Order: sequence, then structure tokens, then C-alpha cells
Amino acid sequence: MSIEEVAPGVFAQTDYDLANVGCIVTEDGVVLVDAPFVPSQAKEWGEFVRSKGDLRYFVCTHAHPDHIGGHGFFSEAETICHVSIREEFGRYPEHFKEFMPMVGKDNDMDFDGYQSREPSLTFTDRFSLVLGDRRIDLLSADGHTPNHTMVWLPGDHILFSGDNVVNQWPPMCHQGIPDRWHDTLNRIYSDIHPHALVPGHGPVCDATFALNVRDILSDLRYQVRDSIKDGKSREETMEAVQYPLSYEIPKWFEEHAERMEKVSIGVIYDTVKA
Repeated sequence: MSIEEVAPGVFAQTDYDLANVGCIVTEDGVVLVDAPFVPSQAKEWGEFVRSKGDLRYFVCTHAHPDHIGGHGFFSEAETICHVSIREEFGRYPEHFKEFMPMVGKDNDMDFDGYQSREPSLTFTDRFSLVLGDRRIDLLSADGHTPNHTMVWLPGDHILFSGDNVVNQWPPMCHQGIPDRWHDTLNRIYSDIHPHALVPGHGPVCDATFALNVRDILSDLRYQVRDSIKDGKSREETMEAVQYPLSYEIPKWFEEHAERMEKVSIGVIYDTVKA
């Protein structure tokens, strides 16, 4: 297990199969950011985070299975999320049955100890926790999904961005809000400007990676706009416009990534047309 301590008591695990996870250790317990989807990795992560103290809170950045699915392995923690995704917690572990074979993990189905639990705390715009000497701000920001939650540690200048920022991974807006995402990425760089940024996927990076994602999405928008000027339909644009080819997509995800990229182009098309 490869874990990076990005600041004293602030840990990120970026090597799991699906999405990054993190934990914040305070004098009054541990705060979790997202949870591993694969059961064996969730249990491994659980051993580590419980060695750091009592689990106080679990924060979910958004409702996609790779980020929310493993929450039931950490049921002793009080769950906090944006009010708009509260109902999603009740959909597990049913989602595992269809999702695990897709990622080649259909033999890793040991859900012993898994207890799906609805959030007890929700928020709409901003929520702050003060535990011991640490302040943790939960910020709602439209982007990869509506009302995407980012976790900001102002005392440490560290941001857990969720999938609003990804590194070495294509920024998908199949359920996103492209225009608002652009604003959020500018806000991350100019207003928040973390010293260390834990993305939803890929290695820990810095604030400039928010601009990288912004520029990729802007380039896609320009391509879509030119396609519309050329008279291409939505379907033709979805086939013609291509994401950058610089990503090393895992084999299991290649087919799904291609489909999600096309859907994302369709979303951008709708935005530009509007």
C-alpha cells in the first residue's frame, strides 16, 4: 500500500484501482475523504485509517460509484455530503454487482462488515468542521458533477478536489456543467491556490493542474464550436471531436472511457448550442 503524507497528519492513497482516497488526522479523530470501491482495498485502507484514531466523519465528494461505493466499510463514521446526493447512499451494495465485473474485480466480493448508511449531516453551499487544532472546510462547486464537494484545509493549504481536478486522467463531463466547471477551476487556481492538491484520480499535484484541466476542457469546447460552425450534428460532433491522446487509460476502462468521452462531447455540444 502506497500512502503519501502530504502534510503532517494528512494522507492520500493514489494507487487504488479506481479513485483516490484520503484521511485527515486530528486530535479529535479522523476524517475520511471518499472510500475505496474494491472491498479488499477498502479493508486495507480501513486498517490504516483506524490505526490513526477513531473515525469521526466520512466526506463524500460526489455520488459516482468509484468514490461513494465503499462508504459501508466505514459505517462508524458520521457521513457528510451535499444534500443533493443524500439518496444515493441507499443504492449500495447493489451497484457492486453490475460494476465489479466491469473493472475485472468480480472475484473480490467479500462484503463482510459492510453497512450501508444514509448521511446524518448534509449541506448546500459550505460546511466547516473544527476538530482539535484543525479546520476542515467542505466547499460545494459545480464541475465534474453538480454540487461537487471539495475538501479544503486552510491551515495546511491542501485541497482534496474530487474529480473537479484529475491528473493523468481524462476530465469527464458526462454529468458535468462545463461552463461552471471552468469557473471552479479558475477559483481553485486563483482564489484557493493550494500548495498541494489531491485530485480525484492520479498523483498528488499542485494548483497548476486545475489550469491543465481547464485548458483541456476549453480546447474541447473550441473543437465543438468549430464543428457546429461546419454544420455538423450532435452525433457527428461526438464522433469527430477527440480527447487528448496523452492518457494511459487502464485496459479495463478503455471501452468505458471512450463511451464517456463521447457523452461528454455531447454535453459540451449542448452547452455551446445553448
